[in-house]
Amino acid sequence: MADNESKKTVNDDMRARRCFYPSDDADALTPAIAYLGKLQTELDDFGDFPFAGVGVGQDDDGNVTFDPEVYNDSHGVMIGTVKKQGEGVKAIFMAPIPNFPANLSGDEAFDRWALSILEKEANHVAVRPLRTADNIEDVIDQMPRNADAYTTSSRGISAGVMGAFNELYKAINATLASKVGVWARARLTKNELKSSLESSAYALEYHNALEDRGEADSLFVVALQIGINAAKKKGLDPTIFERWLETRDQKPFTAEEEADEDFDLDSLTEDLLAEDDEEADGAADSATEPTTEAETEPAAG
Repeated sequence: MADNESKKTVNDDMRARRCFYPSDDADALTPAIAYLGKLQTELDDFGDFPFAGVGVGQDDDGNVTFDPEVYNDSHGVMIGTVKKQGEGVKAIFMAPIPNFPANLSGDEAFDRWALSILEKEANHVAVRPLRTADNIEDVIDQMPRNADAYTTSSRGISAGVMGAFNELYKAINATLASKVGVWARARLTKNELKSSLESSAYALEYHNALEDRGEADSLFVVALQIGINAAKKKGLDPTIFERWLETRDQKPFTAEEEADEDFDLDSLTEDLLAEDDEEADGAADSATEPTTEAETEPAAG
């Protein structure tokens, strides 16, 4: 068999979820770590995907650490993948889950059925913040860190590291628009502002007048500085603004190449006139609709 045929990949060979639970003589973290090591060895592209590890960090020597408040005898561990429809795996995740087996009935057939349902639902809750995130690192802190978090209403869950941006972006936008004409004319949406704050390369590509100001600071840097100050004064977590300020120059961005179009002016003109005709027909239909009895009744007086 050829080498390329024997290679295993995250998309094709990694399970959507695998759960480990503590027992009387072992914790759940040890086999979970061994499983991660096995995946890294067997899957050639394991390191190509973002890793969303709740309570996973590094010490000063670069060794991987696991928060004991997250991974302990009270919780199981779930490892799996987050997929985006039509695009395959988006990220690999690791998170604590409730120790479901400790609370089941003891009936083997029933417990196997119940456990499959519980794990599936826990999977949905654990990865919910990751599904629509542009940057996985920004939302890891929104993933559940303990059993209670799985039963907490989503309305009660902390907005996480993005909370300050979500609360302040309108005010930041309005403040700069009131002071700087070029900012006002840009009419930045929330997503455009976010993309430009987190990447100077993106800002240079699409909002050059706001990013490149010669010797003066980028207006997006000014926006980040405003965000940091405002967050601190309002008692919000300024981490996201500080992170973007520190890393925006290192975040790569490559603009999508747009194919050169050989426009047919006659065809474009026909399309324009067709749209005008449709609007005119709609207006005419509205003008000729029969009036109701109430509309034709003379006004009193």
